Amino acid sequence: KPTFFSFAALNEATERRARKLVAFGLRPGDRVGMVLAQPQDFVVSFLSCLYAGLVPVPMYPPLSFGKLDAWADGALGILQNAEASLLLTDAQLQSVLWQVVPKVKSLKDLLTVEKLDQLPESEGPLPTVAPDDLCFLQYTSGSTSAPKGVMVTHGNLVANAWAISAEG
Repeated sequence: KPTFFSFAALNEATERRARKLVAFGLRPGDRVGMVLAQPQDFVVSFLSCLYAGLVPVPMYPPLSFGKLDAWADGALGILQNAEASLLLTDAQLQSVLWQVVPKVKSLKDLLTVEKLDQLPESEGPLPTVAPDDLCFLQYTSGSTSAPKGVMVTHGNLVANAWAISAEG
């Protein structure tokens, strides 16, 4: 069943989770690997990272247990290349992801959205972002070689959204 958010509810959920990420100790520019199976968790977490000046690194969850080792190798490569500070996932996937955490020197922790939602929120203003600031890292599928990261700025994202809404 789809989850519906009004703009006000989405903004509230996003800001609340952004404040929790800041209270957890993340700072503007920190990279957050995201492996989330539920669309509502992904959307709120992705937008929360942007709200907090963090750089989300979205990664698809494992699709089957048959190719779990290959998926973990790919995830490891992406997290290392992105120099992720945090790996954000959900309770269902955390056991699969703990195997990669010790292998990524930049990772400070693995955090589930369930645990994150229990944390206190930071006080004070959230950081502001500029058009030239890195918005997110998008990795290629890696079907022909190792996944490559594409740096997308806030300005790139706004221009793309404008082109779709105005011209598309």
